[in-house]
Amino acid sequence: MSKIPAACMGYEATLKCINKTLSDLGTSTLDVALIHRPNNAVIDKSRTIFIDHELRLSTWRALQDARRQGLVRYAGVSNYGT
Repeated sequence: MSKIPAACMGYEATLKCINKTLSDLGTSTLDVALIHRPNNAVIDKSRTIFIDHELRLSTWRALQDARRQGLVRYAGVSNYGT
C-alpha cells in the first residue's frame, strides 16, 4: 500500500509518485494506492498546497489510469475528514 501525499497530487505528479514507489519497492504492482488527506491545505516547510476540486479529480484520474495499466490493483482515499 502507498499513500499519495499532497506534494504528489495532480495527474503527472501522481503517476510519477506511483512509478517511484514501484521502483523503490522493486515491484511492478501496488496492491493499494490511497489519496492521503485530499481535502486539506498542506503546509510544507517551503510552501502551502491548496487542494482544490480539480487537483483531487486529476489525482483520482491518474490512479484510475494506473489501475487500468496494472500498476495499482485498488485505489481509494485515506483520512478524508482530517
